Amino acid sequence: MDLNLSAAQAAVEEFGLRDVASGTSVSEVAAASGTRAVVNVTVSAAHHPVNVEAMFVGLPVLCEKPVAPTVAEGLSLAAAAEVSGQLLMISQSRRYFQGLTQLKALTAELGDIGVVTTEFFKAPHVGGFREEMAHVLLVDMAIHQFDAVWFLLDQDPVSVYCDEFNPSWSWYDGAAAATAVFQMSGGTRYVYTGSWCADGLETPWNGSWRMNGAGASAAWEPVAELLSGAASVSAVSHQPSCGWPGPSTTMLAIRPWIPVMFTLDPHRVGGLQRAWTARARSES
Repeated sequence: MDLNLSAAQAAVEEFGLRDVASGTSVSEVAAASGTRAVVNVTVSAAHHPVNVEAMFVGLPVLCEKPVAPTVAEGLSLAAAAEVSGQLLMISQSRRYFQGLTQLKALTAELGDIGVVTTEFFKAPHVGGFREEMAHVLLVDMAIHQFDAVWFLLDQDPVSVYCDEFNPSWSWYDGAAAATAVFQMSGGTRYVYTGSWCADGLETPWNGSWRMNGAGASAAWEPVAELLSGAASVSAVSHQPSCGWPGPSTTMLAIRPWIPVMFTLDPHRVGGLQRAWTARARSES
């Protein structure tokens, strides 16, 4: 289905497909093809009308993030799913990356979590509708990290302050940079800083993560994970750089391909220093 029917037909021809129904509405294509479900990968502004039409003709929907560009449209879609009795599922695939799952598994080692930070700096020239979006970084990209921290902490956001802007050299029409500070339900603060027009010193697509807890800190730098799906869990003892003696600070690190050492603070385990290496098994 596409509002531009010639584009839909061109895609069918490009992939050498036959007997593929095409049309400009969900109900039209569903009636012609016997469709049993809808995968909605339209631009975010079209999510609401496409999803509502699909659900009210009796079709469950898997929709690309975000659920909608506004809270009001998101609530309307939730109501439409309840009234129609159809499943509406939003694809937030980044939460299933192995490194993030491993980081979540290590949070118990950190104690109470005070602060989680994500830095995201990329400079893609993607063209098309994204370069015309009003809130391109927040709506199209930062939503991945916001969902990931929700999964990571098992805490709900209760308040947020956000400052978004568009740098003078940006090639986007809308705001391509932002800093947001979330207060989570458990008291943790989540700080996101990002830019989609940051040439040089770019971060991974999933961002650079740091968690600070009462007993230790953790970092996730998912350098190769988008390509491989594999990551290593590793950790190192980080000694204070100052000259006076004191307990070691434990840093847990998650980096693809790099196994390192994890040392517990000897003052926390009765003077017995324990160390081991840990490396995650790659998932197929």
